[in-house]
Amino acid sequence: MGNASYMTVNNSLLLLNSEERMRGRVMSLYMMSIAVFPMAVLPAGAIVESVGVPLVFGIGGGIVALFTIAMGLLIPTLRRL
Repeated sequence: MGNASYMTVNNSLLLLNSEERMRGRVMSLYMMSIAVFPMAVLPAGAIVESVGVPLVFGIGGGIVALFTIAMGLLIPTLRRL
């Protein structure tokens, strides 16, 4: 349910904030990012076997948090979404 809500809000924000002539390109890049996700899971799974789940989850969460903060600070228009 959470993922469905996230996808709905994300798609809506992408479409509402992109120019009409660019919407197809924006959605194709968005769908490509979803397709790339499994390629990130494979190395994470390999690292989990050597260092453990909590450490990998902590590092992954830290990377996401830092990226989110950096994008919020560097791109002011994201804060208005």
